[in-house]
Amino acid sequence: MLLCFSFCSAQKPKGKFIAHGVAFAQKLNGPWSRMPEGVNPLNIVDTFAENHIVSRLKDGQYLMVFDSLGDQEIGYSTSKDGMHWAHEIRVKIQSPNNLSALPGDHITRTPLCAIEEDDRTFTVIYTALTQIGENNFYAIGKCTLAWQ
Repeated sequence: MLLCFSFCSAQKPKGKFIAHGVAFAQKLNGPWSRMPEGVNPLNIVDTFAENHIVSRLKDGQYLMVFDSLGDQEIGYSTSKDGMHWAHEIRVKIQSPNNLSALPGDHITRTPLCAIEEDDRTFTVIYTALTQIGENNFYAIGKCTLAWQ
């Protein structure tokens, strides 16, 4: 079985990340090899992404969710083959009537999973900065996403 994953490997000065790419292995414990130029680097984001989570969907396609910029948003990308990825789309995962994260760019952080449910929705678990009293801390949030 061929396993693929996406990675972000380095940080340039002024917070710009480089080397978003695909690596592969025959076994989960490796050895892992990065795909060559032509596949890597992936040009899926213009500014920032980290903590990529790749899931193979029931229809054989792939969904990648990741920490991105945006007010109460995460980024996602899709791929038909696990090698060629669509440009990032950001999605707001907090709603005004159900806020658990503070407002602001990069306050809603790392998606930990995107679980495909039987009804074609996705359960996403993520971290987000919140405040109780005067104390800030990162809490775990959950939302359900659906694509039309």
